[in-house]
Amino acid sequence: MNKICFKCGKEKPLTAFYEHPRMPDGHVNKCKECNKLDVRQNYNIRKDQYHEYDKTRQRTSRKRMFNHRYSQIRQRVEGRAIRKYKIEGTKMLTYADYCIWLKNNMDNFEQTYKQWETSGFTRKLTPSIDRIDNAIGYVANNMRWTTVQDNSIKYTGKL
Repeated sequence: MNKICFKCGKEKPLTAFYEHPRMPDGHVNKCKECNKLDVRQNYNIRKDQYHEYDKTRQRTSRKRMFNHRYSQIRQRVEGRAIRKYKIEGTKMLTYADYCIWLKNNMDNFEQTYKQWETSGFTRKLTPSIDRIDNAIGYVANNMRWTTVQDNSIKYTGKL
């Protein structure tokens, strides 16, 4: 079965259209190709607005921040991070253990978060997870909350 895209006017198979349960035939009226083009153009026009929204969402959603930190830990340990870390292949917490660690260290996080918030969300004061002993992986008794700046000083030895 075919359908005509209202944007480009071309007749295409239904698989070239996104599914939508409220449409009579179960598919939107604009083909995937035109839809992607519109989304890309819309993003380019409103790039600053989207960037600001993402920053605000990242800063105000603790759950998002916690999940992002865990994702970074996994990438480093599994060797999928942009740069290489010496902890590749070392032990790391399961997500369930990470959640327990978060609960046990929430006071430290809140203190670091408030410092970051008071600074107007200065990047160098962003809450960061530090490994106390860099030779050991991400395990509960080897992790603590700190700032990006303090973690960087520890790693590089300079500000």
